Amino acid sequence: MSNEINLPDFIVIGAMKAGTTTLYEQLRRHPEIGMSREKETDFFVAEKNWKMGLDWYGAQFPASARLLGEASPNYTKAPAFGGVAGRIAGLIPHCKLIFVARDPVLRAQSHYRHAALSGQDVPVPEDLPGSPVWQHLIEASSYAAQLAPYLALFPAEQLLVLDFTELCEQPARSLSRVAAYLDVEDRWPGVAGAANSGESLAQLPEWLFRFRETRLAAGLKRALSPGVRGALKAGLQRERGRIAPGLDAGLTGQLAEGLAGDAARFRRLTGMDFADWQV
Repeated sequence: MSNEINLPDFIVIGAMKAGTTTLYEQLRRHPEIGMSREKETDFFVAEKNWKMGLDWYGAQFPASARLLGEASPNYTKAPAFGGVAGRIAGLIPHCKLIFVARDPVLRAQSHYRHAALSGQDVPVPEDLPGSPVWQHLIEASSYAAQLAPYLALFPAEQLLVLDFTELCEQPARSLSRVAAYLDVEDRWPGVAGAANSGESLAQLPEWLFRFRETRLAAGLKRALSPGVRGALKAGLQRERGRIAPGLDAGLTGQLAEGLAGDAARFRRLTGMDFADWQV
C-alpha cells in the first residue's frame, strides 16, 4: 500500500469498451490484490469525483492487501475529461498504469451502441459524422493521443499495454503479463475471456438510465453494496433486449480513415502489430 491513506499501486486507465470490466474482475479475485469497491471510482476526473476528496478516495479500497488498484476508463477520454494524468502523477507518481487496446473502429462502434442503449442523446447513425458525439468517438479511440499526457509524466516502464483480442482469446497469457508487471503470483482463479456487457445493457429498461442520474440514485449507490445493486439490476433485466442502431460500412470506413494516423503512431509507440485491426 502507498501510505496511511489507502491509495492505488496501479490503475487500469482504459480504454472504454475494451475489456476493462473483465480485467477488473480478474484482478479483484487475485489473492494479493485489493481492488476498489466500485470498479470506476472516477476520482481523478474533475467533473466527477475529484471533489469528493482524498479521504473518500482512500475509503474505496480494502484496508489490507499487498497491492491496491482501480479501473476507470474515463481516465483516457481527453479532452472530454482533461487533466487526469496530471492529477494522478501529482498524487501517486509511482503508480503503475494498465491500458487495454481494442480495434479502434470496433471500440468506437461499441461505444456508440453503449451510449444509445444507455438512453444518451446521440444522433442517429446517418447524422453522426461531424457531430460532437462523432468527435468524441474518434478521440476516445485515438490511443496514442490519449496516452501522450501519461507518457509525458510517467516513465514508459510504468505503463503496460494489453491487447483486447488476446485478453478475450488467450486470457491466461494476458494475465501472466499482468502478474509479471505487478510482481504478483501468476495465479488467477476462474480465468475467463472478456464478457459482452452490451447484451446485459440492452436488457435493462430505459428508465433505469435516467434514474441513475438522480440524487436519489447516488444516495442508493453509496448505501447499497455492489452485490445488492447487482442483484437488483439482474432482477430488472428483460429476456428480450432493446436493439441499438448499427454503423454501416460507409460510417466504419470514415471511422477507420479518421483513426488511421493515430493507430500508426500507437503501433510505433507500443511495438505491437495489432494485426487483426481494421485500421
